[in-house]
Amino acid sequence: MAWSLESSGDKHKSKVIGGSDLCRKALWQWVFTIIEPKQLRLSDHIVHELGELLNTEKAAGRPVKLVRMKNCSQAARFG
Repeated sequence: MAWSLESSGDKHKSKVIGGSDLCRKALWQWVFTIIEPKQLRLSDHIVHELGELLNTEKAAGRPVKLVRMKNCSQAARFG
């Protein structure tokens, strides 16, 4: 899941393809509220897999922002 980019001006206007800003924000909030806090994780197998992936990547020392983006992209592929 990439950040949304919109550049406007006289000559250049582009937008990253792959989902609306609202969808991106909703996935980002879902990761913050459901996936990251261990005590709030549901007993769903998808949430469990995403949580384990998040824990593994964070323990490996990867940047948290990158880990969250990868987690959101994995969640979009499951759904």
